Amino acid sequence: MNTTQTLKGELLAAIQINLVKADYEGEVNKALKDYQHKATLPGFRQGKVPFAMIKKMYGQSVLLEKINQKVSEALNNHIIENKLNIIGYPLPELGKEPNDLDNQEEISFYFEAALKPDINVNLKDHQIDDFNIKASEDEIDRTIKSIQDNNKVEEQAAELNEELFDKIFPGQEVKDIETFRTKVAVEMEKQYKAEAERMFYNRAIDKLVDEIKFDLADEFLKRWIVENSEGKISAEDVEKNYEFGYVKSLRWQLIEEALVKQNPDLVLKEEEIRDFVRSMYFGHMDLSTMDDETKERLDNIIDAIIKDEKQRENINNQLADKKLATYLRENMTVNVVDTNYDGFVKAVLPQVEMPEAKETEEDKAE
Repeated sequence: MNTTQTLKGELLAAIQINLVKADYEGEVNKALKDYQHKATLPGFRQGKVPFAMIKKMYGQSVLLEKINQKVSEALNNHIIENKLNIIGYPLPELGKEPNDLDNQEEISFYFEAALKPDINVNLKDHQIDDFNIKASEDEIDRTIKSIQDNNKVEEQAAELNEELFDKIFPGQEVKDIETFRTKVAVEMEKQYKAEAERMFYNRAIDKLVDEIKFDLADEFLKRWIVENSEGKISAEDVEKNYEFGYVKSLRWQLIEEALVKQNPDLVLKEEEIRDFVRSMYFGHMDLSTMDDETKERLDNIIDAIIKDEKQRENINNQLADKKLATYLRENMTVNVVDTNYDGFVKAVLPQVEMPEAKETEEDKAE
């Protein structure tokens, strides 16, 4: 068996695997003999079915199985030994599929593999607005009106009095409208801050994907997306949505990998995962007042949570996004913009221009 590699441009590797009969013939015969020992057919005792009959019945499927196994092992070993940094997995090269496997002394298999480009990211080169959102008087008025409407008394909007203040902010000694307005504004701005942080991360991703330029083996990747979809996506769908759909997420994945490679601290550590779970589920509890037995029970609960594969994946994604968002905020060139919520929405969401209303004949008559 022999494996060779050539480059088809900078981002596409061609891998050729040559097998000779000696590479797989012994394993094929051994597998067929195992079938022979176990086979039971009418007119023959177990283990006494003629080998020629077993070969006729199972020879082709066993041959394909062993050849595929050998080729797969050779391909994986080549990737590992040569430290190929590839996207996805290799695909058979079109137009070079082997045939008549039974009657060839040597069989050649041809694959293509997309190579990851070298990406170096200097975040300071990328400028982005961040928003410090303060509640405007109009926005506070609208929120208070909504609170009154949602707390109706006998179908009438609730009055702005101590009864309502205590219902909305129990135990906080809110006695007058001005204090109530201040409390409402603080809560609004907490929500604004959380929304601005979420939006910052999404916008930072979009900006980096747009501004960091690198080539990809696009034609190969289009075929790879179709193959990877298991029949759910057509070549026409990929062609139509490639640039603004499929490849956008791939570009961000490659940029994210480059950032993690440049900054190993972004790699999640086990203790960070445990701390995140502890905070998420038990953040309201004062660990300093717990005895050792209670702490051990909490640790056992955390163990059970992170052993669940789905939960762990979800936690890993949340924590990785949180770490990366903080890193982007600290390292990109950030311009802080003071604004109210309406200004924030106008700045970050695409504005749709409404078509001008056409004047009707009735309008003209009026």
